[in-house]
Amino acid sequence: MRVPADTEQSVRAIAFVLAALLATAVPAYGNGDTCLFDSKGLASLKIGDPESKVREVFGSGYDTREHPGPMVQRRIEVRRSTSSKNLYSIALGSNGEVMFIDILRSCKNADGVGIGTTLGVAKAKYGKAKLEPTDVGYFVIFDRMPRIGFMLANTDLPTKLRDLPDDSMSEKAESAILATSKAKFSQIRIYPE
Repeated sequence: MRVPADTEQSVRAIAFVLAALLATAVPAYGNGDTCLFDSKGLASLKIGDPESKVREVFGSGYDTREHPGPMVQRRIEVRRSTSSKNLYSIALGSNGEVMFIDILRSCKNADGVGIGTTLGVAKAKYGKAKLEPTDVGYFVIFDRMPRIGFMLANTDLPTKLRDLPDDSMSEKAESAILATSKAKFSQIRIYPE
């Protein structure tokens, strides 16, 4: 049986519209329950998005809590409605836009690097890195990905290299920390441009 040409075109147009709708309906954590990130943010939430987008993306099935922050206007903590563990921490600037995103759960980029990946594996993929010590831990930033910080799990570092003051980190200590190839990433921070 032959389908009329105009019916076939209508079916194609409907299929195209449905595919476009599905593409825009991808949740922040990616497809299914897989969290995906890149240097611009999560699948449905990017650096620079307005607060209304945060509320839209994390409206159903999530709980959000706001906290004032010392370096940002406000911070929105996101967790699933059925859990007590935070998934994301989103910092809003004074203009109400997403300033940076902290990913606190299992999440990876297109290369498969993310929370749980060792520093050695990441260095093999991305090369030269530098350390950005903060009051909450050490972020590793690769020259090839300057907008993404990978926090090292403190417990994976030798005791003498843990909790060093961030304002007086020596080059020797930084080199020793960056040589701890078995240390795993425990958090990811996506920075603005």
